Amino acid sequence: MRGRLRKDDNPRMCVSMHDDRSDEADHRRAIESLAEQARVPVAEVARLYEEKRAALGMGARITGFLAILTVRNVREALRRRRRLPASGSGTGAVDREST
Repeated sequence: MRGRLRKDDNPRMCVSMHDDRSDEADHRRAIESLAEQARVPVAEVARLYEEKRAALGMGARITGFLAILTVRNVREALRRRRRLPASGSGTGAVDREST
């Protein structure tokens, strides 16, 4: 059973259970969809997606919702980018997506 713990399973060993090949295809489709929606190059969205996924997954014990949360965080970061003025404009705006 994928994603379920049995009584003899070590929870720490189950963290990466959901990252198999079919999940990688799901991640790729999510990245492509986000890139199309935001009209941003796929490579840029892929980099942002991997950063957000790594940050969310660090120390995560339950990983079933990481993909959903990653998509939400990437989408929000892309929206914030559109609202922020270009860097170097002298406004002092801080891009919080990298924090």
